[in-house]
Amino acid sequence: MSDTHSRRPLNLFPLQEAVKTGVAAAIGTIVYQAMSFDFGFWVVISAVIVMQGNVGASFKAASVRIVGTVVGAVVGAVFGALHEVNGWTMGGATACSVFICCAVPALRDGSRLAGVTAVIVLINAAASPLTIASERSVQSFIGIMIALGVAIFVWPSRARDRLRDGVGGTLRADLLVYRLIYEKQTTPHEDTQARDDRHQALQAARQELHTMVEANHALMLDARREPAFLSKFPAATLMLNADRIAEHLLIMDGHSAATPDAALPPLFQPELAAAARESMALFEAIAQAVSSRGPLPSTASLHAAASALRAKFMTRRGERVFYGFDIDSVIAVLTLIHGMLEVAGDLELLVERAMQEA
Repeated sequence: MSDTHSRRPLNLFPLQEAVKTGVAAAIGTIVYQAMSFDFGFWVVISAVIVMQGNVGASFKAASVRIVGTVVGAVVGAVFGALHEVNGWTMGGATACSVFICCAVPALRDGSRLAGVTAVIVLINAAASPLTIASERSVQSFIGIMIALGVAIFVWPSRARDRLRDGVGGTLRADLLVYRLIYEKQTTPHEDTQARDDRHQALQAARQELHTMVEANHALMLDARREPAFLSKFPAATLMLNADRIAEHLLIMDGHSAATPDAALPPLFQPELAAAARESMALFEAIAQAVSSRGPLPSTASLHAAASALRAKFMTRRGERVFYGFDIDSVIAVLTLIHGMLEVAGDLELLVERAMQEA
């Protein structure tokens, strides 16, 4: 694992996000000073708030801010025009703004900002509610456009690119879980300490895999909001296939409580070991190709090894080798072989579909 981690690129994301946010704030300040806005700081505030960790997240934040600003500004202007500002007016405008956004699912994320915008418009309603609402909206839109421009053109962090690294990390986590399960099921005679160590390692690997899968799904949502021209990386294909592999591994793990009888795994050697070896090699090769933006590897060796294991399994089943073993041992070895064949098929499918979409 140390070699794998050593090949991972330096994480510049914190510096990248800080620099872009600072650039957006600087541009926003220059713009509002040049345009002599009375409350020009809203340009800077909008630019900083909309600037997110990646382009897709920035587009999401921009849509939320537009919705909240428009709804709150309109409601605040209406309430300010109809009645003098007091507690009832302020409370009614805020409640109405939040209600409109919450009542429409597509607007729900902007509910809090809508309430805040309505309050800001009413606080400054002594001038003119309509004027304040219009200026607030214009300033926010300018800040939003500055943030999106910086997100796209200044040291861009694209969700699809980060998802590429996330998929590579998930495949490496898959590899670790796969290796631990295989070793557990094919090494029946272990002392208590070795068994406990492997169990703890497997728990940690499962948790890491779960965390990576969740993070990838969040990045996938951001990636779908990004303009298509920003990246041609087949993110959805690789992520969904990596998820499918993870599901098979968790099923294998769930059925690995019972260890096969020591005499069972050798009946499927050397094909069992060959399939495991080729699968683990392909896991690492795909992860490396994804992370380094290199060409995807060939699956020919894995296909041959999986075919040989499937043929050996059919032969042994025809020979009725399972008779005489207890049911838990049989289920354990069947689950292992079936899971290995499923994972091999998923790896082949992952590479095939990714090549088609690349």
